[in-house]
Amino acid sequence: MTRELIGLDFGTTNTHLSLTPVGEKNPVGRDIRVFPQNAVQTVLLYAPKESRVIAFGQTAQEEWVSMSRSERRGLKLAANFKPITGADPVATKESDLFLTALFQHLQDERFLSHLSSDNHTQVVIGLPAEADPSYRGALSTIFTTMGYPHTPFFYEPWGALFYHYSTKQIDKDHLFRGVLVVDFGGGTLDCSYLKDFRVRQVWGSNVLGGQLLDDCLYQLFLKQNPGVDKAFRDEAVEQYIRYILFREIKEKYSNRLTQNLTLPFRETIWVGKDHYGDFEISDYSVFLSLLREYTVSEDLATSLSTIPHAGETLTREPFDLSAALKETVLKAFRAQKVPKDAVSLILLTGGSSRWKFFQEMIAEEFPHTRILSSEDPEASISRGLGSGYSLVLFEKQVKAEIHASMDEITDRLTSTYEEILHLSMDRSLQVTSDLLRAHAEPKITRFLEQGGTFTDLEKDLSAGLLELGESLTLAQEEIRARAFKQIETATQKEFYRWFDTRGPFFSRQNDLLLPDPLMAQMIEKSLANRAFSTLTTVVSVSFGTILGGVIGLSGVAGAALSGPVGWIGAFTVGVFLTLASFLGFKGKITERMKGVRYPPWMLKVLFPSKKKALERVFSAQTKELDRRAREEWLQFALEKPKLKQQIREYTERHIDRISFADIISLQETEEKYDL
Repeated sequence: MTRELIGLDFGTTNTHLSLTPVGEKNPVGRDIRVFPQNAVQTVLLYAPKESRVIAFGQTAQEEWVSMSRSERRGLKLAANFKPITGADPVATKESDLFLTALFQHLQDERFLSHLSSDNHTQVVIGLPAEADPSYRGALSTIFTTMGYPHTPFFYEPWGALFYHYSTKQIDKDHLFRGVLVVDFGGGTLDCSYLKDFRVRQVWGSNVLGGQLLDDCLYQLFLKQNPGVDKAFRDEAVEQYIRYILFREIKEKYSNRLTQNLTLPFRETIWVGKDHYGDFEISDYSVFLSLLREYTVSEDLATSLSTIPHAGETLTREPFDLSAALKETVLKAFRAQKVPKDAVSLILLTGGSSRWKFFQEMIAEEFPHTRILSSEDPEASISRGLGSGYSLVLFEKQVKAEIHASMDEITDRLTSTYEEILHLSMDRSLQVTSDLLRAHAEPKITRFLEQGGTFTDLEKDLSAGLLELGESLTLAQEEIRARAFKQIETATQKEFYRWFDTRGPFFSRQNDLLLPDPLMAQMIEKSLANRAFSTLTTVVSVSFGTILGGVIGLSGVAGAALSGPVGWIGAFTVGVFLTLASFLGFKGKITERMKGVRYPPWMLKVLFPSKKKALERVFSAQTKELDRRAREEWLQFALEKPKLKQQIREYTERHIDRISFADIISLQETEEKYDL
């Protein structure tokens, strides 16, 4: 059975749905077309007394218009109920009836493969930025009653952003640097700042939506047709003209502005066979002046007053609506919560984002930032919600599987790290021995050939110690860096191996949750070679610090791996002891003994072979280095359980941080690591 995700953008003007099948090789979200258009008008025709639905969407509007006055008696054509859902009992009931009728229709007409009771369909709901908790609670109750418990909510801009990324209209560089999504819809103005594909800041207004523009134009209509309100035969006609007809007129005018700003815009107002007057906007400047001197109508103000904090924005005093919209968009920037230079791209979505004045305002405030206007702003959110949530499920599945395998992963990584440290220590000791010999051998040779005191030899060996120490430090830093890189690469290879061994699990039908088209490429090539190339980068970035922890635990930092300049002094003492043993001295060398001068002939007699003498000197020092290294490694073995626990903690901590931002960096990591 194919699992399905429904992306729902429940809007004030229109409602959009998309269906994303999950578990297929290339899951593609598609619009659910209940009517010829993609959108379902958020309109309901019902009988309030018995809560009986007559029709919804476009059908509700058409049915109502075709009815006679007597047929309309006892019925209500409801619109604009979405913004006050949760705050107003009647609106909440109308949302319930509308959504229940809509989803029942989806099942009856077989838009859905399975009934929700089979748990093969899940609804993902878009949430406005400033939605009151009562709104979310109301929708949760509605969908739980319908048979969709635990319905997830995501901010609507998140869905819009994912859709535009998955269709390659936005590249990953913008996602990492920061994107401002401005969703100007029918009932709200929602702004979100997203970085690394995570929502960082959310703000907006739950009343500054396109419905205010409807109201603005409707008031102009009343002014142009004095007394027309008295001509309405009943309240239902007025509500239809105000909330439905002028919504359509607003959209027509907005579309006209994209083509011509100078020609007058005219509409004749009909309801069935009844004519209620004419409407005209002579030019664009007239419309802009209306926005600058807008006063919300009494009816709309009363309706929106149930929304928490609505009175802070809407008063019965004239105000500049365009300025209010601008200040809302800039709110987070004014408060310095988001710097403007942290925005690499602005995405405009929502039906009202098409307005010319709104696009010009955004361009003026962000003159150096790329602005992307959604080609289909009404539908982008629903499309992105379903496929985006499938990725969230995929992340959870990957994390759960890795956590379940932590014992295996920890054992393998501990063994691998131990081997790397062994090799690094061996290399470090060899480099140390070579540098010390290169420094000391010519000086010891000169002493054996020319004679002198041990004090003279000590001074000679001490000359150039600063330069020797710098050489040792550089050499050890190189070894340390190489060990860091080996640990990082080994970690990545281990997680590649982990993915390889579980390939069948993650590619099995109905279990893999992958959005399209982002993740489909991972199936076409090798899942292991692509997906975890980035996931392991996140995990292993901090594993460099593990080596530091290992060094600290084992004590090797004072020995072979951390610039062991301390070996120089011990080496000098060792040289004296070895040479002194040839002279018959045993035990500690005193200052008096160091002052005895040995002529060349005596040293030649005592050391007939300089080569053997040098080998004996350096052999003794090599053994001493090895002895100290064994002591350090014994200490490391004692600390190994602690290291193992550290590896587990580091891994689990960073597995939990794996996110969409990590998964999308697939292309460049595949090029870096051909495993």
